[in-house]
Amino acid sequence: MKLAFAVLFVAAGGCQGTETKPLSLHDQRQAALNQIADKCGVPRSTFDLVGDEDLHIQARADEKYERVECALTELKRSNLPVKMGFIGNEYYSNEVE
Repeated sequence: MKLAFAVLFVAAGGCQGTETKPLSLHDQRQAALNQIADKCGVPRSTFDLVGDEDLHIQARADEKYERVECALTELKRSNLPVKMGFIGNEYYSNEVE
């Protein structure tokens, strides 16, 4: 009887840690951005969410146009309430001509 009580007590104690916290607004929006990046095949680092609503977008210089277009289209469809800004990805050579 004591053994059965101990097993029941240990089993019930394991259930206490399963409670999850609700995601913050930032985490919810970041998760949506991660899904878009994964769907379109761009690195997740393409999207940099600053705070809850400032989104910086910087595609790699060698990124395929179709992937960037997909990401922007999906971002528009998502209706995420963010302010977007684009960061250039140009490469400037240090060579003097």
